[in-house]
Amino acid sequence: MANLEEWKEPLGYHRWGSLTTNISESMNNALRGARQLPIRACIDLTFNRTVQLFRKHSDAPMNCNTPLPSRMWCLFRKRDTSAQSHTLTEFNYNEGVYRIVTKLRINENGGNTHTVSYYQHTCTCGKWQMERFPCSHALAVCRFRGDNPFSIINHVYTTVTYKQQYNDGFSPLPHVDYWLEADWSIQPDNSKCAAGRGRRHANRFRNEMDVCHRDEPRKCGLCHQPGHNRRNCSNSQPRFNAM
Repeated sequence: MANLEEWKEPLGYHRWGSLTTNISESMNNALRGARQLPIRACIDLTFNRTVQLFRKHSDAPMNCNTPLPSRMWCLFRKRDTSAQSHTLTEFNYNEGVYRIVTKLRINENGGNTHTVSYYQHTCTCGKWQMERFPCSHALAVCRFRGDNPFSIINHVYTTVTYKQQYNDGFSPLPHVDYWLEADWSIQPDNSKCAAGRGRRHANRFRNEMDVCHRDEPRKCGLCHQPGHNRRNCSNSQPRFNAM
């Protein structure tokens, strides 16, 4: 279970600029197979696989002709289409405060009311401030004011920034005979070594997120609330002995 600081979205915090566990695990997945190799083989495999992934994904931005990358362009068009069916009420033009009511659908969904602070780049739905990408409510306000919708999109989502990430490249590693002598040495962490008896059931190395802190109360495995366990949890189903 991750620490409380690792949970960004459920607690209302911004995920912007945070390296989540899923992102770090995706990096490990790209470099799968480099573990438990000799240091020279580990360096060659990691470097060559990184270069291959870089070259593989660099073709997409060079062939992109839309203002936004393909995935973000589809999301923008979807939200822009939804914005055209919203009902807008202007409360303060100078402050940029608007009320947005979504379209009422046949299945009784929709009809939600949101407040957009245009100059603060915030919306009560939370998508604009969390993603730095305008929601459909913000796009409805932008269209109403006659502004360019790409002016309220963060520059990291643009195709220009997308291409700049692949401007640089890699240089081949020199032969080992031309390597400089390192003035440092690798110091192993013996606490991370699995020295227990028996067969090891997992190849994953534990990190700081897997460490259980003693000052944290134990939580129930069913309702995830502290103060009790599975046996005396109110959500547990009673067991009946077989006749």
